[in-house]
Amino acid sequence: MLGIKGYYPKIYTKPINLLKEQKPKFEELLGKTINDILIVWDQTNKEWFCDYPVIFSFDHCNLELCAHKFDEYLISYNQIRVSSDIDWHESDLLLKWEKSKLEITQSVIGQVITKIEIIYRYEAVNSDYFYLYGLGFTLNDGYIAICNGMDENAILRTRQEDSHFKHIVIASI
Repeated sequence: MLGIKGYYPKIYTKPINLLKEQKPKFEELLGKTINDILIVWDQTNKEWFCDYPVIFSFDHCNLELCAHKFDEYLISYNQIRVSSDIDWHESDLLLKWEKSKLEITQSVIGQVITKIEIIYRYEAVNSDYFYLYGLGFTLNDGYIAICNGMDENAILRTRQEDSHFKHIVIASI
């Protein structure tokens, strides 16, 4: 998937399914320190290629997150070999996995996860239509979320608090 050899993430569209299936694994991440955050960097244009997963690196595992489509969120563990070549639909793009490349993620390195939440978004206040927007991580000093940036990943450093967003705590210390 996505031109990544051996990458077969679990695809989620409903927050309840993610909650049921991922809760035990997310509970294992509580109290763990983020060693690195890896992203795919476009070497030619010198920018984040935000269609690929964002990888949280821990001592015991890598958590791979990707807002793949408007209504799909991909989760996997230890499937992506960052040393492998990246083939984006047979394009000429020169893409490479990079550690701690984005300024927005650098202050997260060395932080401990204290809470994990599912974020979902309502299109309109009091609407019944919502979609899985992303995952948020409260840290010992701060917050980071990997969210849907309209068919690509977005990284947020502040928790979305307005009436269009709901949060379900998956795990908390």
